Amino acid sequence: MKPFRYNTPSFPAEWPESYYALPPKERFRALQEQLKQYPDSADDLRREELFLKRYGKTYDDGFMLGWMMLKVADSEGASAGTRPRFRHEVETELKRLCVLDETLDDILKTEWRQFANTLIRTYLDSPSYRSMFFGIGSWSQETTARRFAGEIVTVTKNVPQRAGFELKMIPLRDIIKEQFILLVPDGEEILDSAFRMPR
Repeated sequence: MKPFRYNTPSFPAEWPESYYALPPKERFRALQEQLKQYPDSADDLRREELFLKRYGKTYDDGFMLGWMMLKVADSEGASAGTRPRFRHEVETELKRLCVLDETLDDILKTEWRQFANTLIRTYLDSPSYRSMFFGIGSWSQETTARRFAGEIVTVTKNVPQRAGFELKMIPLRDIIKEQFILLVPDGEEILDSAFRMPR
C-alpha cells in the first residue's frame, strides 16, 4: 500500500512551534522545562492547563477519544426516546474536546490545529482505514480522503446539530477543515463536495 501523499508545509523549530511537534510525554517535559525558566509565562501556563485537559496523567489523547465517541454517538441515532441521553453523550464529548465550557483563545486554537494535523495523518495513514473489505485491497488516496471528509461532516456538523450544539462546534470544525485543505491534495474540493452531500 502506497503511503498517503500530503502537501508538506514547513514547520518552524522555535518555541512554541517545536512544543506542538513533540509526542505527548516529551511535550510535557519540554513544557515543564519552559515553565522552570519562565514561571510567570501566561501562555505556557495556559498550554499546561490544556495539556492536562487533553492528556491527563495517562498521556492518552482525550481529543482523539472525543472524536471517536462522537462517531459512536452518530451510529446510535437520536430518536425521541433517547434524545436526552444522546444530547448528554454529545455534550460530554464536546467538553472533552474543549468545545464547551472553555475559553476560545489562540492557544486553544493552536492545540486544535495540532490535533487536526494528528487526526488527519492518523486516519489517512491507517492501513485498516484504507482497506476495502476484510483487509483485501485498499481505497485510492482520493477515495480515502473523501471517506474521511464525510467523517468530518458527521462529527463536526451532523452529530452536534442533532444535539443542539452545531454553533458551538464551528470554531473546531473550521480548524479541522483548514488543516484538511492544507494537508490533503484537492482538499478544498473534497470537503466542499462532502458538505454539499445530503446525509
